[in-house]
Amino acid sequence: MIQLLILRALEEAYKNGWLLSTRELATLLKLSSSTVCRYGSKFEDAGFVFTRAGQRKGGEVAGQLENRENLNNLGVTFL
Repeated sequence: MIQLLILRALEEAYKNGWLLSTRELATLLKLSSSTVCRYGSKFEDAGFVFTRAGQRKGGEVAGQLENRENLNNLGVTFL
């Protein structure tokens, strides 16, 4: 049930074009922020592609989501 809630949160962020901070993304995926940062320029998880999209207040990296199915398996980007 928790996994379904996480997927719904990611889907909502994707549909609304919300930018997630590294910390928010790490929390949703049950990873540390440093792990998410170490993934470098390509990052994919839970059927979504995460692309670096700038910075949020406080200087934290922000990422935008795309649905993997819409990308025809081209890969992901998260800087």
